[in-house]
Amino acid sequence: MVKDFRPFNVDEQKEIAQIANGLNIDEPNSIIRFASGAQNSISDLSNRLLRRMNTDTAERSADIINELLKMFDELVDAGAPKGLARFLPGSYSRYEKRFDDMQNAIFSLAGEMDIMRIELLKDNAIMEKLYDENLKELRRLEMYIAAGEAVIDYSKNKETQEKSGDIMAQSKKSEREMAISRLEKRLHNLRLSRTIAMQMAVQISMLKDNNSKIAEKINIILTQTLPLWQRQTALASGLDKQKTALESQRKANIAAMEQMKQKTEEINLLAKSMQENKGDASFMEEANIKLKQAVEDAAKIQENLRESTKKTSDKIDNINQDIQL
Repeated sequence: MVKDFRPFNVDEQKEIAQIANGLNIDEPNSIIRFASGAQNSISDLSNRLLRRMNTDTAERSADIINELLKMFDELVDAGAPKGLARFLPGSYSRYEKRFDDMQNAIFSLAGEMDIMRIELLKDNAIMEKLYDENLKELRRLEMYIAAGEAVIDYSKNKETQEKSGDIMAQSKKSEREMAISRLEKRLHNLRLSRTIAMQMAVQISMLKDNNSKIAEKINIILTQTLPLWQRQTALASGLDKQKTALESQRKANIAAMEQMKQKTEEINLLAKSMQENKGDASFMEEANIKLKQAVEDAAKIQENLRESTKKTSDKIDNINQDIQL
């Protein structure tokens, strides 16, 4: 528990003496008003602290952090389509759409987290001001209590020294005892306010510490966790896209080779037929047309394969560039 029991310095001792001299123990209103300003300030600080505690910035920040981490886990668990599933129609595009949707949601939460982080830092600045004001008022209470105790000691000593012979003296003594009792009750009330101020200092420190921890966690997520996650997911997505592109190209190569094989066989058959029927002009003319078409088809298959290979290569280069960004 925070306490402020430092020995009073010279200036404070002078102020305590002034407070004590200004307290008229025989005047009830003087006792009622005694330290009321410091007490009201403590009450006002308590209300301001309560308003700060009722804001949900820290709670909302913690919820967003948990929500964001949950999204990270969901994306990791979902993963890209594996094995034969990734070759099913639309399987990868559905995954990409889900990934993009969740990524957008993550970025939205990250933006909200940054706003919350700034709010937490602002809250801490306000808390720091409240803490300083609270310590100042706590010190004032200590000085009033010290002044009140000094007045009570002085009044009791004076009462002991005074003779109580006649009725008037006894009446005056009784009034003085009642005044001392009222002041003691007042000091008891001030000590309760002092306890509240001490507890408030502890609460403010705890709130500041909690805000700082949450703000620090947000900062780590924004500057380390999120960029690392982006890098890892981009790498994983890129590798999956590369595998898909290479697998598609492999299938295209197999199909092209099969087509080339068929065209080669067709050309060989035509060449053989032409050799056997070279005396048949009509047949030779028709065979030449078919042979020319077969050669053009073979060339087109090769050209399509080259274009497909180049597109796949360019696609992989683009994927690599995206991964490196």
